[in-house]
Amino acid sequence: MARCSDPDGLFANITFGVPGNAMPGHPAWFSLPQGGPEHVALEIGDAAHATVRPGEPLALPALGTGERYDFAVRLREAGGPAGAGTFERGVRVDVEYR
Repeated sequence: MARCSDPDGLFANITFGVPGNAMPGHPAWFSLPQGGPEHVALEIGDAAHATVRPGEPLALPALGTGERYDFAVRLREAGGPAGAGTFERGVRVDVEYR
C-alpha cells in the first residue's frame, strides 16, 4: 500500500446486484426474499439519494486511501399495502476501476 498512488483520473463502476434482483413491476427496486413482508421492496440510492437500479453500473470518481462512498437504503411500499414481517437481503456489490 505504501507504493500505491491515489487513483487520480480513474473511475469506479459500482454495480449493486443484477437485473434479475429487481422487483417485478418496479425495475428500480430490489425484491425481498420469499417469506418477507408483502408489497415491500428495497431501494438503494447514491449520496444524492438518486436511485441506483439493480444491475446497472454507477460511474463515480475513484477515491483515494481512507475515503469512502456513501449510499442510502430504504424500504418502499410496492403494489399494495405493506405487510408485516422480517427479512434478510444480501446484495452483491461489484466494483471495477477504469
